[in-house]
Amino acid sequence: MNGAFQRAVRWNWVSLNPVQLVEPPSRLPPDPDPPTVAEAVRLLDEAWLDPDWGTLVWFTMTTGLRRGELCGVRWSQVDLERGAVTINRAIARYDGVLVEKDTKSHQKRRLALDPQAIEILKEHRARAVERAASLGLTLRPDAFLFSLAPDNSTPMKPATVGQRSSRMAARVEIDTHLHCLRH
Repeated sequence: MNGAFQRAVRWNWVSLNPVQLVEPPSRLPPDPDPPTVAEAVRLLDEAWLDPDWGTLVWFTMTTGLRRGELCGVRWSQVDLERGAVTINRAIARYDGVLVEKDTKSHQKRRLALDPQAIEILKEHRARAVERAASLGLTLRPDAFLFSLAPDNSTPMKPATVGQRSSRMAARVEIDTHLHCLRH
């Protein structure tokens, strides 16, 4: 409506755009509905049937990253010695093409990793290095943390992560989706 009234003002059909005088209604506060602790345990038990997927689901629950951010984390951003991960990129799909971009908030953040997180990520990295080596490939320092490529050279698609998460939740009969795991 605003666009139509803007043109009407420009064409001198009306003298004032009444839409600009209206205050939009206040937004409803977010109402996340995360899984219960028992449901989170069931989800993790299901996810750990595939250790790489289990690591992704666990990492989502413990860091609160958005799915695009999860897909955009590279090993070069993970400091296992200091126990930290830097989040400054995300993966998105534009016109059918995966692109690396800023995070939704356009802010760089650094998250602390607890000792359990460090161990899980060390095991995850060892699996990735072994998988790549078995095919005569190497895991580059800028490889993606989560990838379906044998050398982790390409990111996972955020939509794929979301779909797999939804199928997993349906298998264990929990009504949730990946975004809820952030909470």
